[in-house]
Amino acid sequence: MKLPAILSGPIVRRVEKKQAFIWVATSEPYEITTVLYQILRGSGKKHFQYQALPHHTSTKTIRFGENLYLHLIQLIPDEALFPTQTLIGYNLYFSDGEETVDLGSFDLLNPKNPDSIVYGGLKYPTFFINEGPRNRTLYGSCRKPHGEGNDALAIGDDVLWETYLSLEERPSALYLLGDQIYADDIPGTLAPFLFSLGKVLVGESKKTLSKIEPRLSENPYQQQLYKINGRKTIMNDLCHFTSRKSDNHLITLGEYAAMYLLSFGPQLWENINKELFEQFLEGKEYFIPTNLTDDLDSIANYTLGRQDAKYNEQLVQIEQFQNSLPQVRRLLANTPTYMMFDDHDVTDDWNISYDWKQHVWESPLGRHVVSTALTAYWGFQGWGNNPTAYDKSFLKSVRKYVGSLKPEGKTYKKWIKTMWQFDSWSFIAPTNPKTVFLDTRTQRHYSLPTEGKSIRKQIKQEIEGPELLSESAWYKVTQQLVESGWKSGTALIVISPVPFYGIDLVETFLHRFVSPLRLVGLPVKTFFDMETWKYSGRGFTRFLKTIAHWNPSACIILSGDAHTASSTVSHIRHDDQQQATLIQFTSSPLKNPTFAGFPGALLKGAVWLFEKSSGTRTIYRSCDPNFSLYQSTGRAQTLKTKNLWSESIQYLPMENGTLLKTNNNLGLLSLNGATEINNKFLEDN
Repeated sequence: MKLPAILSGPIVRRVEKKQAFIWVATSEPYEITTVLYQILRGSGKKHFQYQALPHHTSTKTIRFGENLYLHLIQLIPDEALFPTQTLIGYNLYFSDGEETVDLGSFDLLNPKNPDSIVYGGLKYPTFFINEGPRNRTLYGSCRKPHGEGNDALAIGDDVLWETYLSLEERPSALYLLGDQIYADDIPGTLAPFLFSLGKVLVGESKKTLSKIEPRLSENPYQQQLYKINGRKTIMNDLCHFTSRKSDNHLITLGEYAAMYLLSFGPQLWENINKELFEQFLEGKEYFIPTNLTDDLDSIANYTLGRQDAKYNEQLVQIEQFQNSLPQVRRLLANTPTYMMFDDHDVTDDWNISYDWKQHVWESPLGRHVVSTALTAYWGFQGWGNNPTAYDKSFLKSVRKYVGSLKPEGKTYKKWIKTMWQFDSWSFIAPTNPKTVFLDTRTQRHYSLPTEGKSIRKQIKQEIEGPELLSESAWYKVTQQLVESGWKSGTALIVISPVPFYGIDLVETFLHRFVSPLRLVGLPVKTFFDMETWKYSGRGFTRFLKTIAHWNPSACIILSGDAHTASSTVSHIRHDDQQQATLIQFTSSPLKNPTFAGFPGALLKGAVWLFEKSSGTRTIYRSCDPNFSLYQSTGRAQTLKTKNLWSESIQYLPMENGTLLKTNNNLGLLSLNGATEINNKFLEDN
């Protein structure tokens, strides 16, 4: 199968005055160079001057498979710094040793082409480095191809069309806050394409997985591995994963890579056709008859085994997703983008508890899949966030493993250890104001059972959740923040993929009435996704104390995950009488409205009843020295013991007066200094 030269990208990644990074994936080993332009407005509306911007290029390339090369292109100014508050245009040149082509050779710079990556009358894709007091940022999370409705991420492209020449209004950054892919929730209509495309891209041997887990060479697991909707037993029994939708769970590096490539742009969707199917039909791996050569709809229908409402709905949603990808690619090519993982980038329930983490680590296949997912996250997302965080040892470990993909020996063991022990996924984005991205998945602290505790304390420990960031992880993030040049007393944005302030009505119900069921052996933590900051009083307190220590002039938390959009303000008083205000905006989902229809109506109805019964939208919360949280919807509680802190939490209404949005949405945060803060949740009308 002939793959396109550019598999994905270009995507603008970390951008600052001293350097900028552009990421691109190709199917061949190109040498890539760049040309930069400072773009100035001419006399007419569509007249521009393009002044060459002297710089030099340093490109790092890693071969991720037989037909997959990932490139991170570093742009370094010849002068001391890149200019700020001005449009910077770029072009990429690809050389294979015989000929050199640029982005225009792929028709990506043609303004008449609706699939191009330029806006208006500009010749090139652009970005700018913001240093002014006004700042606009797009953000969101939770996006999957077969999620219901239109892709809200494409709305960002509409915003840029309206503002691409106005640097005061144009978004200077895009934050993707988790679940950029759903590795555990792959529809049967898409699974065969992903499995086959993964092999074409990376070329992993069938025997690789059976060397890691010998039971995969035996029935029934052998048949289930490449049977559509057949992997759930493998993920449950051999990986000890707990996702409820793991029928087609991604396993190999090629499969994870294929999912990322299909999520970031339209290039490979043209190859999802009969030609691709003919490759795997010859191997009969998917139990599809070899004489099946009809159109895409017929083939996809057969993979499900029947034509029903679910099948038709999946095709409609995937088609909507595919149709939005030219817009998504253009947005990513013109906006500095920063990405943090959440659970679905690896698997649902990832590290939800100590037992979960231990069981997966003790499973050779589970340990391998988590390492594979993190390697894919690094290559497609993490690498561009803060390239200097990955030292020579990390890069060497990745290069050596993906260069061989052998599941044995020192190289394999070193790779597994590197992925599981790496502790610097958190990073600081060089935005204005600075933005702290928190890794709330791999740096958790779990309270382990200890002898000698009272029954009451043991019960309290059993129903608590983990600290989503350990004490040592907070210390490391604080060091990163200091090294970034951020100063106490200035504004700060904090990214927590899991909302710090969740839907309190739901959280309280689960914590009080559902979590204790764990004591009788029910797996309620994984079934109900019971992981929020609030479920650990110690972890919640550590977050508040850390923010108080940093002492920003204004602190804004951006979150996703919840599949709802909401706005929250909390006024906090600590035991030393220090006061602070936290503002949180949660934007989710981009394309996966699990609270649509009846579930959404039920949730909104519960919130409405909560408001009516309490007569307020404010919750008062406090914490005692034992890290137990107390709250009410009346006046602030007065406790007999001294409070570590107390706060009043107010849920702000939307334009229509409701507290939540449950449709697909994209957040747009607008700041003017540290005092003027506005937020909108953009929806496809």
